[in-house]
Parts: sequence; C-alpha cells; structure tokens
Amino acid sequence: MTSRLRDFVTAAALLLAATTASAQSPPDPSAAATVRVGPLSLRPVLQVSNLGVDTNIFNETEDNDPKSDWTLSVGPASDFWLRLGKGRLSGRASATYDWFSTYASQRSLGTRDHARFQLELGHVRPYVGGSFLTTRDRPGYEIDARVRRAEEGWNAGVEFPISRRTTLVVGAETVRTRFDAGAQFEGTWLRDVLNRRESALEASARYKVTPLTTFTLDGEIGRERFQHSPQRDANSVSVVPGFEFDALLRGSAKVGWRRLKMLTPGMPDFSGAVASVDLNYTLLGATRFGIGVTRDIEYSYWVDEPYYVRTGTTLSVTQAVGGPWALVARMGLQRLAYRRVSAVAQGFSPAEHGRLDRVRLFGGGLSYRLGPDVRLGFDANYFSRSSDYRHRHYRGLRAGTSVTYGF
Repeated sequence: MTSRLRDFVTAAALLLAATTASAQSPPDPSAAATVRVGPLSLRPVLQVSNLGVDTNIFNETEDNDPKSDWTLSVGPASDFWLRLGKGRLSGRASATYDWFSTYASQRSLGTRDHARFQLELGHVRPYVGGSFLTTRDRPGYEIDARVRRAEEGWNAGVEFPISRRTTLVVGAETVRTRFDAGAQFEGTWLRDVLNRRESALEASARYKVTPLTTFTLDGEIGRERFQHSPQRDANSVSVVPGFEFDALLRGSAKVGWRRLKMLTPGMPDFSGAVASVDLNYTLLGATRFGIGVTRDIEYSYWVDEPYYVRTGTTLSVTQAVGGPWALVARMGLQRLAYRRVSAVAQGFSPAEHGRLDRVRLFGGGLSYRLGPDVRLGFDANYFSRSSDYRHRHYRGLRAGTSVTYGF
C-alpha cells in the first residue's frame, strides 16, 4: 500500500470513528421548483445584472488614463430535479452574455453548468457528478484581463448514512483547467503556467449535534499536475473541521489545516491554516449581519511566484426599511501573499515571501422584492488595489441595476 493511499485510508477511518447516532432525513430541495412536468421539476430565472457604468473596465493605473464604459450582463438559468426510479438527477444550467457599449472586444458569452446523479439504496447512496464552465472573465483577484478559459470537473463517491444523525462520504474528484492559446497577461501566456489537472481523494463526516446544528469533518489528499510547467507540480493534504447552522445563525464555518508539498526542489512549500466561513445572523427579523472569511492557496501566473495565499474577509449589513425595501452596506479586503521560489531554483537570494497585494471594496445598495421570485436592486461599489509593484495600483467605481425574475 502506497503512503498516499495509506494516509487516505487512515483519514477515512478517523472520520468514521468520529461518527455516532440519531436524527432526520434532509428536506427535498425540489420543493423550491416552480415548474413541474411529470418527474421533472424546474426553477427557471432570468438574471440581469451590471446594468450601469464601470469607471475602470481594464483595471488601469491613474497614469494610464482608466477607461469607462456602460455594461450589462444578462442570461437565463434554471435549477432542475429529475426522479428516475431510485435515482435522482439534480443540477443547474446557466448562460451569461456580458455586453460593453464602447469596448466591443470585451463582450463575451459564457456558460456554467453542473449536475449530479444519486441512487437511493437505503444505507448506501452512490453518486456521480460533473461541472462545466466556459467563460471569458477575470480568473480571480490576480489577473486583471478578461481571458477565455474552460473548466471541466468530475466526481464520484458513496454516501453512507450510518445513523439518522451521522453520514460518512468517501469519493474522488478531478478538475481540469485550460486557458485558450491566445490568453495572456503582462506578457505571460497563461496556458503555459496555469493549464493543469487537480485530482483528490476525499472523505467527510457529518454529525447532527442538534436539528439545526451539524458538525462536519473533511479530509482530502490531492495532487496538482501542470500541463506545460511540471516544475509547479505538487501534492497536498488537508483536514478541515467545521459547523453548519440553520437557525437565527445560518451558514457554515470551517477552519482547518493544509499542507502543499512542491515536487521540484527550491519551489516554496506551504503548511498552515485554511478557512471557509459564510455566516449570517438576523436580529429582530429586520437586520441581517453577514461575514465571510476565505483562506487558501491560489496559483499565480508569475513564474518566480508560483502561488499566493489569499486571505479574504467580507462584511455586510442588510436592513429592512419597510415592506419589500432593504438597504445593504458591504466592505471587503482580499490579501494576496505571494510565495517566491528559493535560490536553489532561481539563483538569487531567497525570500520566503514575495510581494503583497491588497484588494479593497466598499459599497452598498438598495433592493426591492416584488415577489418571492422577482427582485430589483441597485448597487454601487468602490474598489481599489495596492501592491508592492506600482503598475498594479488601480481604483474605480462600478454602479448598476440588477433584476432577477423567476418563472
């Protein structure tokens, strides 16, 4: 037995040992459907967003005379559920067209779809799923160009409902990321440094502490393999406990540990905390406070800084102001801490950390809910970026209207 397989089996055994007994079956998500045709249930919506102005559509520095343009994003989407005997097929399909008035080169059409098929076989629930993304947008907080890329993901596994309170899941997942041959940013061909396949063996346990609180424990052993830059190849392992809430406090909070081991000598390893927090608390039924925290590794297009640790925090307050009206205020900070290759690989004096970038956002808006499936909104957000590299400084304002219409 290889050491990686042995580690995975050990992690799965520990997760199984952490489980015990009692509580209830999950609610049927297809109850939210608005259209039903025999065994098929649908919840279609039409989404219009970003109908407004962007004062810096290329995220340029003040010295480069930032360009402004009118923008619009529009497209249909639908959640779907299909009953097939003991099987359940569920997922979401969506398409979005991004329009720019003056800079037609930025216009694009993208799709985002995912589906999952699961068999209900009593104490064993096997599943298989897939996700597909084609888009021409900014991939994360680092690359400021809108570039074409595709992501294709597959996953499969088995859920074991050990008791009414406890569920164990084991599975595997792979995601392939590909940038177009013509996609580049600051002179770097993105396919050369970012095309990759990420695979993982996963195990997780869920234990209902109360009907409204669930303890989770996720373990993963992964590998990242780069198509054109094998010096970036790495193996990783993570263990992340957390809680999910469904009362006045809603959402999830997960904080754990991840280790990334680069396979090429001189490339920077990582060992430290990772987190995923998305919580909302409602006060007196009228004021909702939200907090989001994210900390994890993301790959960089920089050759001598192969990845960065992104630590993001977002805060929001939504206040009902009478009837269907609501005001919202938000702020966010993203901290991108780059890790630099050592002298062994590059021949210069080593530095454990590379540059540090910060992306800030402050904004707010007003929303009006016409019904359970119709919402109007107006938002304005000021954004800025600061960096150790002066040419990465920029700021701007994005303001626009959004409409979500459910059928």
